[in-house]
Amino acid sequence: MDDFYQKNLAFLRPFLPRAVADYLSSDVQTKANLTGGETGEDWNIQLGENILYPFGAKHYAEKQVEAFLENPVRRISFIASNFLFSEDQTGTRDEPGAFQERPLDADRLIKDLPDPEEFIAAGAAAELLRAVDQQMLPWFPQETSGHLICLGLGLGLQLPLLINQIPFRDLVIVDPNPEFLRFSLSVVDWPNLIHALKERGGRPYFVIGNKPDQMVLEIEGALRGAQYTRIDGTYIFQHYAASPLPDVIRQLQEKNAVLERGRGFFEDEILMLQNTLANFGGSAGKILTGKKHSVSPKGTAIILGSGPSADNSIETVNDLVKQGFPLITAGTGLGVALRNGFIPTFHCEIENTNRIPDVLRPLAEMHDFSPITLIAPFSVHPGVAAFFKKRVFYYRDSHINTRLFAKREDVMFLSGPTVTNLACRSAIALNFQELVLFGVDLGAKSPDQHHSKSSVYNTVDDSYFKSGRGMDALEIQVNGNYGKPVYTSRAFLYARNFFELLLSQNKDIVVLNASDGISIAGTEAMRAAKVSAHLRGAGTLGGDTIAELADITNQSETVSHALKEYLAQLEDWQQGFIRAIETDHTSLDPLQDAVLDLISEAGTGEVHSPAAAVQATFSGSILSILQLAYVLDRRIAEPERENFLLVLKRTLLKTVSDAVKQAESLAQR
Repeated sequence: MDDFYQKNLAFLRPFLPRAVADYLSSDVQTKANLTGGETGEDWNIQLGENILYPFGAKHYAEKQVEAFLENPVRRISFIASNFLFSEDQTGTRDEPGAFQERPLDADRLIKDLPDPEEFIAAGAAAELLRAVDQQMLPWFPQETSGHLICLGLGLGLQLPLLINQIPFRDLVIVDPNPEFLRFSLSVVDWPNLIHALKERGGRPYFVIGNKPDQMVLEIEGALRGAQYTRIDGTYIFQHYAASPLPDVIRQLQEKNAVLERGRGFFEDEILMLQNTLANFGGSAGKILTGKKHSVSPKGTAIILGSGPSADNSIETVNDLVKQGFPLITAGTGLGVALRNGFIPTFHCEIENTNRIPDVLRPLAEMHDFSPITLIAPFSVHPGVAAFFKKRVFYYRDSHINTRLFAKREDVMFLSGPTVTNLACRSAIALNFQELVLFGVDLGAKSPDQHHSKSSVYNTVDDSYFKSGRGMDALEIQVNGNYGKPVYTSRAFLYARNFFELLLSQNKDIVVLNASDGISIAGTEAMRAAKVSAHLRGAGTLGGDTIAELADITNQSETVSHALKEYLAQLEDWQQGFIRAIETDHTSLDPLQDAVLDLISEAGTGEVHSPAAAVQATFSGSILSILQLAYVLDRRIAEPERENFLLVLKRTLLKTVSDAVKQAESLAQR
């Protein structure tokens, strides 16, 4: 390894996965070889009897980038394609038509927003839309964007050309071959590339591997990072199509709808803090932390959701419960179990709204809940805990109450966003070694059958529940667990992301998926009738697992101190926010950077403090406002941008001022 290589590696190391950095530091023999002379005109990669480039890599990269610049591939954000321009596209999902450019109709779009009186981000969005009313907005935004995804690294000679000619910030490099990066370190001036990215506020991400599902998760993590609000107009450059890159592209397209799922909103954060304070004061119980507990490893746990396929699994689930396998029900899966005659060992709830007690009340009137242990976040509606004598609470990651009251090691990460995610996560925390999923469909074979016939959605005469309780329509077609297409939604695809990330981090856990819904990487598809013959674990819980957990102690002094700190940090944060907004910015980019700095700690689960709790309070709503602002600003005419920036500043100041008053009111109780 010469000095040039070592200098490159030193610059890249902070951005590389540890395993990749270790590989690049080693002297292992590569299967491929770098060929060519010193000038680079004929550099190539020898792959056995084949070569990567049809002619010299340098000339190939120049021609490819030249062709790309003439017609760049860009990802249009969900906000633009499915909100701003939802009625401006002809054709169908399978046969897209042309885009019809016409004046933006602010009044029509505002009607599609949530209630501005209820959600501060919706009120801000309405103000921004009014500011650009009747302006002609093009389909493609300005050339700037937050990201460029380079599918295939090769020697990397295309990267300087792309960086020099396209104004993006973060560079996401995707390649299955770590040896190609090794070769690139010998021919590309990486420090120069890193400096160029840093100067524009960006950085590189390296996604190196050969498992498409894991690679896609890492790409999503990069896109939802520091430049998330600039996701509109992301460039997608394909250097070559070697396996498994085509599958990576397919999965990215399949998950496209969930890339822009929100990170929570101000109103949710305030409600979760309110519920947590009530649960601290009124509920005895135990605390489940994210680590696998020191109790002896358990065998198999059965997890029952309320997807449509649960109806075809009742007999199997009943038999397994009779054999002694612990049953964990998820949300409305409790009704499915009780209505079919079996009682769960654990029941999981996750939502913080008052609808959950309404669902539990009729079940509690007809069935004995005393054998059931509730597992729920501290942020759950306090009325939920009242139905259960045995309760286990946990801290859900990222939210205001967790940042304020919990140490990082106490948090149960990847426990959401849905209650079936929680059921799997809590089973792992309780040290079960094998999980079997029934009714965890995250979709359906038929788009109009969203839940089990035994669930509350189909057993009560309530239009709210019969309609799917406000859930997204099942209108996205994806591969099913058993190979046939099924229908799902953005919310369910988002939940699958977290399932797959959880399982990728717990590869020692065996998960059999007997649900007839969407496929979940990391699980083994298996028909319900065949499950019993393939179980590896024992059919007993083993020991008093819950008794071994720590008790909830009196929290009054801790809570009082934390709230005082929160109020002090809230005042400091608001003053910093005002200073950031009132700075004489000449364009949106520096304003965004200044505001994003004020909520940066909310984007990571690493920091737990009153200051981080304050940032988490506002982060989700501010991000959604900035993302819409970026989409609009990059499409309006240059003369209109100065006025739009003034409207954005005024809107942000009012939005945050109103929100701070609400947060202060709750924390001062």
